[in-house]
Amino acid sequence: MVCTSISAGQLADFLRKKYLSTTFTRRLFQAIGFLGGGSCIVGVGFIGCEHRNDAVALLAIAVGFEGLCYAGYMVNQVDFAPRYAGVLYGMTNMVATVPGIVAPLVVGALTPNKTQEEWKRVFYICGAFTLVGTIVFGGFAVGELEPWAKMAPDMEEEIPPPNSEDDKERVHHDEEMKKKTNDNGHINSAMVFSTLELSQDD
Repeated sequence: MVCTSISAGQLADFLRKKYLSTTFTRRLFQAIGFLGGGSCIVGVGFIGCEHRNDAVALLAIAVGFEGLCYAGYMVNQVDFAPRYAGVLYGMTNMVATVPGIVAPLVVGALTPNKTQEEWKRVFYICGAFTLVGTIVFGGFAVGELEPWAKMAPDMEEEIPPPNSEDDKERVHHDEEMKKKTNDNGHINSAMVFSTLELSQDD
């Protein structure tokens, strides 16, 4: 997952700069990650206990596919609402913890005898969720800055000029970051990593 998530970010930035729109890129990586991982999970249900190593390998591949989602929904909030990305991610991730709590209880109820047929049903449900998630994200995801996420002109005028060395350094840093954005005005990986380094220095 580490390898695929890092590679997905670099490849997504390249495709956005040269060939594809941000919206299509996010939808593409999300679809490959979800459908690829979901297919592997469904396939595990057809592997018997005598081939358990194959089942483990298929699960590992499924997790690898999940790494592609880091170039999909994981970073999408930064595309359409960079000012509120932290708040939005916190809210959506809070809701996403509910399935993580409910899933073990549902799996336990569906597999009282722990047979292969019972586990097949569990894997079918997982595959169905990935399919539905792909359809929903593919239909509604956007990669452009939303109007409600833009700063109002009057708010920009109220920002005082930098009056300390720290303020001037931060303004200079912001100007450098603007130079690292692509032509569409979206934040690329280099900008994100540089911002994280500045935050750690503070």
